[in-house]
Amino acid sequence: MKIKSILSASLGGAFEWYDFIIYGFFIQFFGHQFFPKSNAESEQIIAFSIFAIGFLARPIGGLVFGHIGDVYGRTRSLYYSMILIGIATLCIALMPTYRQIGNFSVTIFIFLRICQGFAIGGSISGSFVYISELSKPETRSFWVSTAFIGTMRGIIFASIIINILMGFLSHEQLHIWGWRIAFLLGALILLLAHHANRLMIETPYHEDLVKNQQVAVAPISTLFKKYKLIILQCLGITTIHAVLTLFILLFMPAFLQHYGMTHDDALRVNLITIIVFSTILPFFGWLGNKLNLQTMLVTGCVLLIIFITPILHMIANHDIWARSLGILLITILNSMVSASLPPIIVGLFPTEIRYCGVSFAYNLCIALCAGISPLVIFFGHKVGSLTSAIIPCIIITAIISIISTILPRVRHLPVSKKHFDFSG
Repeated sequence: MKIKSILSASLGGAFEWYDFIIYGFFIQFFGHQFFPKSNAESEQIIAFSIFAIGFLARPIGGLVFGHIGDVYGRTRSLYYSMILIGIATLCIALMPTYRQIGNFSVTIFIFLRICQGFAIGGSISGSFVYISELSKPETRSFWVSTAFIGTMRGIIFASIIINILMGFLSHEQLHIWGWRIAFLLGALILLLAHHANRLMIETPYHEDLVKNQQVAVAPISTLFKKYKLIILQCLGITTIHAVLTLFILLFMPAFLQHYGMTHDDALRVNLITIIVFSTILPFFGWLGNKLNLQTMLVTGCVLLIIFITPILHMIANHDIWARSLGILLITILNSMVSASLPPIIVGLFPTEIRYCGVSFAYNLCIALCAGISPLVIFFGHKVGSLTSAIIPCIIITAIISIISTILPRVRHLPVSKKHFDFSG
């Protein structure tokens, strides 16, 4: 029953990234239907600005769903977040166009994107907490890695849907109504969320809070009064993961196209990269159960600092073998970082405010990095080399994560008693 609960908890992350990929790909098809017609460039700017708004709503959603998770239970918060994601996605699929309702289309579209970002704020970070509390210390790292595998399932599903629609529908059909099919399929989360809710059981950690009458009345207030430094530490630890994830999952196709690869080939390479990441991630989750997680995270960061320059130059190389090796290496290092991160940040916060703390700090870091990333890419285009812009970002964020990881702290959720802790 626990295994079914753990796998069900990753569904929110799957649809989170399904939505991101679908939105990013089909915005070129439906952008003109919801925004004032001036020119293609302004439509793109508006569309991607609204995309960024979804990221900015995540930390706020993390606090709200964190409050629900800490007060009323982890399963209830995960269920509500999945339901809201599904409703917002369904509304986007069915909403009227600018020609039909004028400027209201822009307002409604922005509101729905905020709802999606808001709901996602309690989704994957909530699954970190849920899976960590449901699994045993000696297997915690492995099982928490399944939360990221859930996100990969969403990306693979999105890629399959994109290829099917592109193969069976004309360019005109995709512009008029074909893109709506992708969002309608995303709304299947409403059915899956209902099924997942029946499979998920509450964690023993929250049940103990209820039994001992230790549930926090105002976990958000407690979080900001007593744990501000822990929030900053969590932000720092998460930084390298956020930057690598955004680069590999969202910006890799643009990076490859910048260095001569066709659009279709870049998408195929990105899909293969995601499949490879999903395949090797459980290995590093298993390895994290055997090793010290802090050591594994720091080792991944050090290797990135040393090798990121040759790795990115290999990816930028037109030789297929050099490019493939570079992508494989950065995927391996990202797997090492991603597998070790969740149990570490979950253990920073005590049980009574854990959902709030993890969701707020994790999503704030993702939102900040997502906001800065377009500026980095813009600078890279200006100087003529994306590698020159990205390399310093990865090195700086790796250093920040190393320092934040080795700082002393109290461990509220041990990974394993035999593991060495930097805090002593």
